[in-house]
Amino acid sequence: MSFTTLDAKERYGQLFHINPNIVRRLPNKIVASYLNISQETLSRVKSKILK
Repeated sequence: MSFTTLDAKERYGQLFHINPNIVRRLPNKIVASYLNISQETLSRVKSKILK
């Protein structure tokens, strides 16, 4: 499935599932850019997943 058809939470989840080390090591700015979402959206997604 293409990243373009997924919402932000699904894109982040898929990336985290494929390679969690990348998500942990790279700055949020780079991860958000790769996922084509804003840094604020990435922060919200990460906070919802951690709950």
